[in-house]
Amino acid sequence: MNDFILRSDNILKSYTGSSKEVVIPEGITAIDPCAFCNNKHIESVKLPTTLIKIGTFAFSNCKRLRSVNFSETNLTEIAYSAFEQCKKLGYSIRFPSTLKYIAPYAFSGCKSIDNIILPRQCKCDETSFIYCKNIRFYTE
Repeated sequence: MNDFILRSDNILKSYTGSSKEVVIPEGITAIDPCAFCNNKHIESVKLPTTLIKIGTFAFSNCKRLRSVNFSETNLTEIAYSAFEQCKKLGYSIRFPSTLKYIAPYAFSGCKSIDNIILPRQCKCDETSFIYCKNIRFYTE
């Protein structure tokens, strides 16, 4: 818990640690812009079930990030460029049934993603997954 800087309203402001595997504490409802951006250490992130929103550039340019457990959250929104240039993030990503919106460039340049499984009501921009090679979309 010492590696997380939190706002009083249960929002994760920033991460100061250097762990490869990060477990974000339960109770966190949102991740602020650039909370993890440019982190050179993280390889996997376990999101809390209480998470609703991931902010702009929250994980952008995390070069080693390989996995994030989106499907186990109550996520409704992924903001602009939240995971931009996370080139190792992949390979198949399943989003929770609660997800309603993926902003432009949210996963831009995430070249390792092969499959995206989206809930039917989720809206995303044509640029949400731009510069992702060989990506296939599925809905459920």
